[in-house]
Amino acid sequence: MPSDLIRTLCFRASRDAVIPGLDGLRCYAALFVILAHSNLVAPGWGATGVWLFFVLSGLLLTPSLVRAVRSTSALREVAAYVIRRVFRIMPALIVVVAVACVVIWAPKRGIFNLELFWQHVTFQVSRWHLWTTKTEMLLYLVLPIIVWAMAALQGWRLAVGLALVLAGSFWLTEHSTIFIIRTDLKREMSVYATPFLLGMALAFVTPAVARLRKLSFWIGAVGLVALSSDIAPLIAFRESVGIPVDNLPWRIPILIYPFAGLTVFGAAGNASWILNNRVVTTIGVVGFSVYLWQTFVLHVLRRNGIADPVLLFTLVLPLTLFLSFLTYHLIEVPGQRLGAKIADSISARKARVGKTEEERLAAL
Repeated sequence: MPSDLIRTLCFRASRDAVIPGLDGLRCYAALFVILAHSNLVAPGWGATGVWLFFVLSGLLLTPSLVRAVRSTSALREVAAYVIRRVFRIMPALIVVVAVACVVIWAPKRGIFNLELFWQHVTFQVSRWHLWTTKTEMLLYLVLPIIVWAMAALQGWRLAVGLALVLAGSFWLTEHSTIFIIRTDLKREMSVYATPFLLGMALAFVTPAVARLRKLSFWIGAVGLVALSSDIAPLIAFRESVGIPVDNLPWRIPILIYPFAGLTVFGAAGNASWILNNRVVTTIGVVGFSVYLWQTFVLHVLRRNGIADPVLLFTLVLPLTLFLSFLTYHLIEVPGQRLGAKIADSISARKARVGKTEEERLAAL
């Protein structure tokens, strides 16, 4: 049987449902990335923000996939899921890349770099932070298969299955070169699938005592601060346990996973003010656009001679938020509605086929 958490998320899985705590956590993840890219904090904070985004994606996608693979028309429902995800990611990505191909990556002749635009929107290359969208699109295609396999397991078999998936993913994607993605024509990197699958595992597994959720959040948050920061006491601690000082925590992802998992699990359904005040939830809703725009805004500011980290952050935050709110309301929302309409037509077609079959049988 699925966990209490996955049943709760499945019950509230309409596109308008809001899970307390998760939008707020998404806001903090986006801020971590901006702070790190502005050079105001250690690079580990940026990696922590990205990992939180990935774990959140795995957690939120799993319930709808469980329903899809258990339906009487699993292939149609999975196809509808893929369509929704494509229309969730691609509209905003296309707009941001198009702007970059005019403002940043413009060719020597002309005003629009069509070749680079095509390479990005078809994921042949993924410069800068856009490797994360390429990774996410790949996982959208793989996750249904893994969820289908896990949804068939119960009890200790489910626990063993999830453990094997996580261990296998970590070894295959982060300790070998079997699975890699191309970020540029001459650069490659690992496919970081484990954070997504950790989010999936969290949707299946819930501690017996629900009141541990808040405690989990704070244990995870404190752990992430310790792993992400580079202050003297923490450097001394990392030296004492054998972690090289020059090896930042984002280069030792296995240390981030347990704390990221605790943080995301503790945030799901958490009604505390720190995760649910109007400011963080509003920013969290547009968190994907914030993540897409921030690097490009920083690049433009730096190209115009702004290098001071404090000034950079002071400028990049409002500019990124302005562009993100515009993108969300003018691009993301219409794109999601179109994707939902197409996906719902697939489900409706399934329902019409089923109804026709029932009417035929009743007439016999």
